[in-house]
Amino acid sequence: MKKLVFKLSIFFISTVIAVIIINYAYDMYNNKIYFDEKQMLDTAIISNDIEKLNQFITEYPASEWGQHAIYYRDKITLNEAIESKDIIAIKIFLKQYPMSAWYRNGVYHRDKFAFTQAKKINTITSYTDFLESYAGSDWQEHAEYQLKRLNKIQQQKKSMSVAPNKSVKTSQVKAVLVNADHVGVLPEITHVAKPQPPITTAERLNKAVAIYDTMREDKEIRAEIKRKKREKAKAKKHKCNVMKDSIRRYDEHVVWYDIDGNGDRHYLTKQEVENNKQKEIEKYQRICVK
Repeated sequence: MKKLVFKLSIFFISTVIAVIIINYAYDMYNNKIYFDEKQMLDTAIISNDIEKLNQFITEYPASEWGQHAIYYRDKITLNEAIESKDIIAIKIFLKQYPMSAWYRNGVYHRDKFAFTQAKKINTITSYTDFLESYAGSDWQEHAEYQLKRLNKIQQQKKSMSVAPNKSVKTSQVKAVLVNADHVGVLPEITHVAKPQPPITTAERLNKAVAIYDTMREDKEIRAEIKRKKREKAKAKKHKCNVMKDSIRRYDEHVVWYDIDGNGDRHYLTKQEVENNKQKEIEKYQRICVK
């Protein structure tokens, strides 16, 4: 009996030691993979090579460093597009990587380059096209200001073009009077403008108050429009962030299922999950990607 207990004890101790050794070896193996992948990623980042980063992402899809690789891949791709000042390259980036951490940065520079182009052309049409294409942009107020400025200049030019015509008509009337003196005939005066009484202080004050009230109302209306735009933009941003988080969950190890009419779970296949993910991405691009 003692020999049996002794043998069982030896077997138990040996098993425990074996388990410890196996776990230690497994941890060492995982640590080696972890640091090997980190070293490969660091090399790709230092080289500033998009192809190497894409290769890492493709070859190690389950790596703990995968998100870091995607982050730096997107950063380098966008920086190259910005440095080249190529708005088309930025648009391609936004279309390819709608879930990127650098997406908002890309939108900012895309709109900035578009506004710069509109300002270089500096016409009512160029600013109008910008506002129609990039509604809600960080550069919207700048474009609206330039558009109002050009409209004001255009109105002033129209007013100035009307004034010379009036002076020409006055000169023509004076010429008729001079000619009439030569022939001794006075033209018939059909209408004589009555002199206007001077504006009183009270009238001038009332006019100034009316102008001030109009300006104040316009200012309040503009402020209300801006407030509504900010609220709309904030609500849209929140909705897009929720959708982005929902799409990211598809890449997590989650068991997806639907509830049928009987209340039973219907587990989705890999293809069904992928189809649902694609639908979410298309919806995100339609609503959130400009």
